[in-house]
Amino acid sequence: MSTKKITFTVKSIDESGPLILTIESAELETKEGKKAVEKIFFAIPPSERGDLKNILESKKSDGTENKEFELAYDDEDLEVEEGPEMMASMSSDSGPNKHGPEKKKMHLLSADKKELRIWELNLITLTVKGEQQNDNQNNIGKDQNQSGDQTKKKSGDTDKQALIDKYIKEIKAKLQAAGITTEQEIEILGNVWENTYKAMGATGSKEEEIEGFKTERIEAIDDWIAKNKKGQDDQQNQTPKGPTKEQIDEAAEKLKNAKSEEELAEALKKTRDIANNSSDEELKRQKEEKEIELGKRNKQKVQEIIRDEVNGVLDENGIKPEDLSTEVKQKYDELNNNNNNNIETSQAQTIRTEIFNDMGEKALEKLIATLEQAIKNKNKNEVESQSKKLQEFVNSQVDYKKSAYEKKGDEVQRLLDQAKNYSTQNSQNNEGFFRPNNPLMWVSGVAVVGIVAGAILIVRSRKRKAVE
Repeated sequence: MSTKKITFTVKSIDESGPLILTIESAELETKEGKKAVEKIFFAIPPSERGDLKNILESKKSDGTENKEFELAYDDEDLEVEEGPEMMASMSSDSGPNKHGPEKKKMHLLSADKKELRIWELNLITLTVKGEQQNDNQNNIGKDQNQSGDQTKKKSGDTDKQALIDKYIKEIKAKLQAAGITTEQEIEILGNVWENTYKAMGATGSKEEEIEGFKTERIEAIDDWIAKNKKGQDDQQNQTPKGPTKEQIDEAAEKLKNAKSEEELAEALKKTRDIANNSSDEELKRQKEEKEIELGKRNKQKVQEIIRDEVNGVLDENGIKPEDLSTEVKQKYDELNNNNNNNIETSQAQTIRTEIFNDMGEKALEKLIATLEQAIKNKNKNEVESQSKKLQEFVNSQVDYKKSAYEKKGDEVQRLLDQAKNYSTQNSQNNEGFFRPNNPLMWVSGVAVVGIVAGAILIVRSRKRKAVE
């Protein structure tokens, strides 16, 4: 019996059933030689996942994000299965006596699967590569067993640290949701708030104090947001939020794993909005390749998917098919002809691009016309509202919007400057009337006071006459 290990980097964590790690392809040492692994299953109940997740989500001692992990094991505990999968599917609370291998507690499904399944944590040692292995925050498994008060103390410290890490994530999520920059974060919370918070886990702070620290920071953020609400609203309205990196990575993974005709169709439907609204060219290329792949099996299905995508984007931008140019409208009709099943996938992709580009130009023309009319009507609220919509279009990362803006960039910028000047002048005029040294305001005030005083005297005079 000898100790083997696998070094890996985590790409994603799935907790919907067993805890599943999708990893960068790594090599597992076995008696039969090195085997490729792309997924690691931990078939353990959710209640036992705390320490494991803490290690996977922790940072290194130098403060950097974990990049690599090492999983050590005895080769006698591992069974390699080269053929089809021999085990039933696992549930989140399944144990080795239910579905696991009868003799081995670790099982490698080689061949196409490339999955390592682990049924008992005490068979392995999981560490952050380069960290000391006797630290519970960087180590889990059989080398982690301790006894008595020391184990309880470590558990208590880990619980507090996990609570602090959870609250730090909540605070950062609050900052991110509000669009607060790093400079603004320092202004609100100081530049060492995170380190100060983490230190509380090692200084015997009570849970009430840990909770109070979070509450104070959340309140400070809320106060700052309230004071800067108008500026934040303007920024959020004018800068459209594209897909996050996590959403892009998830979409790419979904497309990558789609193999069958049904999986390809489902993946294309679920990822098209993310691909269209993203500036990630690799994701767009991957989506088009999967369309070609599906088209080789079912050309009509791809045409249907692309047609639905086009109609959805037209509706989203308020453009009707009859708004399109004559030439593009003909191609739109060709794509939507249910009796025309001879369109090649590459041709359908080209038609989609032409429709999107023409639609982008028409949508931009509508925004320009609406803002020009608002300025002409001297409607300040409408000018500001339409300016934000136009600025949002300009700032978009969507391809067809960028293409449309490139053709009318000078015209758009002149109009936005005109709208900005109009709003500024209008605001100054309104504010100017109420400035303390404005004679017109004082004259108007005196006139109002005089009218009120005169009315009072008239009423009193009539009352005296009535009494007499």
